Amino acid sequence: MVRFRPQAVKQESSQEVRVDEMKELLEGIRIKADRELVTGLWRERQRLVIWPTDCPGRPLVRTARVRYHHLPDSVRRKARKHGVSVDTRSNGPAVMAFELAGGVNRPKRAQGLRWSVHHIYDGHHTWPGQDSSVRAVADPQYFTDARGLVAAHPVFDAAAGEYAWLAWKLRLEAFDRFGFDPDGVLAPYRERRPVSR
Repeated sequence: MVRFRPQAVKQESSQEVRVDEMKELLEGIRIKADRELVTGLWRERQRLVIWPTDCPGRPLVRTARVRYHHLPDSVRRKARKHGVSVDTRSNGPAVMAFELAGGVNRPKRAQGLRWSVHHIYDGHHTWPGQDSSVRAVADPQYFTDARGLVAAHPVFDAAAGEYAWLAWKLRLEAFDRFGFDPDGVLAPYRERRPVSR
């Protein structure tokens, strides 16, 4: 038996009515407790996610994640000037980009470590109908682009890695804030489903 999964249905006026992809992603979470978890986390996002406030719209430095980075002197000077620690470790340049873009005051976890800086485009959770998604840590164009970075509470961070709906809610928020859409799918989505203010 062939299952029919409509992506677009023609109306008499010949306009397409599309399925709401975000609704489709949420409905894809089969266990009710999991749906309640992710929607509850999203409702509390103001307390659980920290966004950068002053994104330059370009990467701090064009590099992908490697074990240790060699940072240009200009980046080192900029960091020192703004009181940001120079960090050449694997994710260090991304953390620097986040902090230089105003992503400050990352709370400490129980173990005394600060909330992690999370790449919202991690190569997982493709948009419905797409074959792939940008993996920022492997792409020099996006690894240190602050528009795609957040600091997240550890539980929120883990859930965004596990559930496509929550990951795409973050990506949609980045689009609404900064116009950030490396997969090229959110601008058409927002055209069909504008933000209600």
